Amino acid sequence: MFPTRQLPDFPLRGLHGERAADWMRDNGVRGWAVETIYAQGDLRTTRGVDFSSHAAAGVRVLVRWNYSYASTDGGGGTYPRRERYAEFADWCRRSIAASKGIWGHIIGNEPNRRGERPDLGDPITAIDVASVFNLVWNGRPAGARLSPPAIDPTNIETAEPRGYWRQILERIDGADFFAVHAYSYGSEQHPESEDRFGDFPL
Repeated sequence: MFPTRQLPDFPLRGLHGERAADWMRDNGVRGWAVETIYAQGDLRTTRGVDFSSHAAAGVRVLVRWNYSYASTDGGGGTYPRRERYAEFADWCRRSIAASKGIWGHIIGNEPNRRGERPDLGDPITAIDVASVFNLVWNGRPAGARLSPPAIDPTNIETAEPRGYWRQILERIDGADFFAVHAYSYGSEQHPESEDRFGDFPL
């Protein structure tokens, strides 16, 4: 006889994508949704968002706050240049304070990936990540749940990802949860594949 375990009281399913939270709310699907809000270089304009109707419908929304989208796609990177870190953190704090119905907030995205740098030749270090996150964390609005950015677990363009993540954890002043990226790359990725990543330890 196997011991019985308490099942989660909330569905462990979710969507990530533009208007994913709207789709879940409108179709009566409870669970989690990740939405991204971009400053697009404008750090003066507070970007408060309201997901109260989603929360009431059983959709727990995580908002990822980004300076811009990937530089390799024509954006300005997940964080601005270092001289604007304090401005970016202030924009995050103000926007979080002006928002409603959000379960948690993620500050940035995959900073270890070259494409997310504001300057492709200048890596975003673990020290940079902790600096930005701590500026937001130490001035966060009451009741706001925060996570540092998820890293790309397959990417060595900045550093070995496990060590990079460890350095972030050693330097941040706290966190309420951790965003994690775990890639499967679609349903056609066969587990018996002989393909391997080319660099240690992956």
